[in-house]
Amino acid sequence: MRPHETRSAAGLLNAVQQLGATLGIAVLGTTFFHSLAPLHSLAPAGSRAASEAAQHALWVAVGLITAATVTAALMRGPRE
Repeated sequence: MRPHETRSAAGLLNAVQQLGATLGIAVLGTTFFHSLAPLHSLAPAGSRAASEAAQHALWVAVGLITAATVTAALMRGPRE
């Protein structure tokens, strides 16, 4: 990157980080509430249903972090 492109790159990085955080929260929230609905109707204890739904959301987060790590590793160029 050339020195005159630094500000544009910083702005792009900030925008992409905010977009990623927004989409991540949306995906995890959707996963949690989608998992909670059927479990809540079957289980009399709401805390157990919430715990299982949170566990589903956690595993989705682990998958997303793994995918992001692999993608970042593949994007790196050869070492000079």
